[in-house]
Amino acid sequence: MPDEIENNAIIYDEFSIYDLDGNAVTGLTTTAFTFYLYNPSHSDVWGAQGSGVTELGNGIYRVGFTPNAEGAWTLHIIEATYLPGGVSGSYWSNTRTSDIDAVLADTNEMQGKLPASYIMGSATTASMNDEIDSILADTNEMQGKLPTNYLMGSSTTADMDDDIDAILVDTNEMQGKLPVNYIAGTTTTEDVDTTISTTETNLTTLISRVLGLVQENQYIDNFTYSLGKMTACRMRIYSDAASVSTTSNITATYNITATYDGVNLDTFQVVKA
Repeated sequence: MPDEIENNAIIYDEFSIYDLDGNAVTGLTTTAFTFYLYNPSHSDVWGAQGSGVTELGNGIYRVGFTPNAEGAWTLHIIEATYLPGGVSGSYWSNTRTSDIDAVLADTNEMQGKLPASYIMGSATTASMNDEIDSILADTNEMQGKLPTNYLMGSSTTADMDDDIDAILVDTNEMQGKLPVNYIAGTTTTEDVDTTISTTETNLTTLISRVLGLVQENQYIDNFTYSLGKMTACRMRIYSDAASVSTTSNITATYNITATYDGVNLDTFQVVKA
């Protein structure tokens, strides 16, 4: 299965080189390699889109390129002494920046709607009238948009106005019963501002993991090979680009394993550690 990558953004991939005794080969530079980068039109565009090799240490090297067309890309790397048969990577490029921006916009909008002062259950009293008034306004707007003669999706006539009025009554009754200092149903005071902060942190972590799984701030190492085929490695996702490849700000770690049926890939598994 090809890796999904973002179009018009530089993509990095890593590979390891070992000698016949299993020792890491170090000190190689870009000139030691031959590169073939095939775009969706099957043209070799390494000269225009490739960006060379960087040694990371312990026999691990990083190669970069920038896809400029949506579709299937293939990168093949040859090193005459240790990788005469070469190593290949398959990728699928698409434009997903707008999708990520939409997620971020929704997150910012949610954050903007959180109450600035402590909410019910806090040691500091705070009026929730503005929030309840917003709920009432939304309910009134919903009432105005509901059909007056038919139930939505039904062929049975029914006036929904009485039902909406009942909802308004219940909402007003709920407003009057909201606790100022106590959690509803208990006699124990509790500041839930910490809970809200934890929820925001969890949301940020989840978004970071989603971005990492679409190859943002991602680092792959600990490769294991059998007969020249990768059978295991480790993938780590980071909350910021500056921490990539370090032991700091790791959002999640995944163990990747692969099995083969002869020369063909049989299974590919990614499991959160």
